[in-house]
Order: sequence, then C-alpha cells, then structure tokens
Amino acid sequence: MNWGAVTLEIGLLALSIVVLGWDLIVASGPGGSRRGDYVIGAVGLIGLLVWSFRLPVDVPFTEALVQDSFALFVKQVLLVAGLLAVVAAYPYADRRGWTTRSAEFLVLMFFAMIGGMALVSAQEFLTLFVAFELLSLPLYSLAAIEKNRPESPEGALKIYLFGSVSSAALLLGIGLLF
Repeated sequence: MNWGAVTLEIGLLALSIVVLGWDLIVASGPGGSRRGDYVIGAVGLIGLLVWSFRLPVDVPFTEALVQDSFALFVKQVLLVAGLLAVVAAYPYADRRGWTTRSAEFLVLMFFAMIGGMALVSAQEFLTLFVAFELLSLPLYSLAAIEKNRPESPEGALKIYLFGSVSSAALLLGIGLLF
C-alpha cells in the first residue's frame, strides 16, 4: 500500500475533524465567531492544494484505488472548487442566517469532496459505487441546510429520491456489465 495515493483524502478527513473541533471548542463558546471555521477550511484547502503538486503520480493505494495523472488533476480541480465554495459560503451563510451550522456545512462539503476524489481514483465497480454514495449522501443533507425556507426539505427529498433511483440504475448497470 502506498499511502501517497490517498494523502488528499486523509488530509480532507483531518481538516473536517479540525473544523468540527474548532467549532465545538472555540466558536460555540461565549463571543465565539463562526468565521474561524471558514478560515481554517480555506487555509486547509490551500495547504492541500499546494501539497497536491508534490504528490507522486501512477501510484496504487490498492488494486481498487489508483492515483494516476488524470485522477490527480481532477482532485486538484475539486480542491479549487471547494476553496471557492468556502470563500463564497461565509457571506451567503451570514446573509441567510445559518452561520450557526457553518461547521456542518463545511464537513458535509469536505465529505462530498472525499467521495469525488475516491470516485476518480476508483478502479473497480465496488469502489466506484461506494465512492459515488460517499459523494452523493452529503449532498442530500446540503440541499436542506437552510431549514427556515419551506422549499429546503422538499428539494432535499427530491434530490434524495433522484439519487436513490440513480444509485439503483448504477447498480443495475454494474450488474449487467459484470
């Protein structure tokens, strides 16, 4: 096993734990600000993006998960997209009034990014399906992050039903190919 192939995924998992810890210990205290969640998330994503340019290419973690040059490029694109989302999310969350759920938003977004990174590295059907589910399940919760809007639960239910049908279709297609 070459752990260099999953360094970005492990880094995002560690970043999620740090953001949750910061939110639990510092930001939830008296006079705490949720801005630190976004700063930690942005700095962590910048660090992972810089680190991604030093990672080896064409290294397998296992036979089911391989980091080739295309997978590394897509992982870098996901990191940039996540960084842009983190930078844009704080003013939006402040304006909409859900800054108290900032850590949950960031952690769900990071888990979806981990799923996307695993998806592009997948070499087997089972790994592909698990990565697809890891990508899609946090997105169902992110669709309902604005609890005050009446459209939020309805949109989350619709995306959940669409996602479960697409997962069933993916499993059927994998079964037919296998």
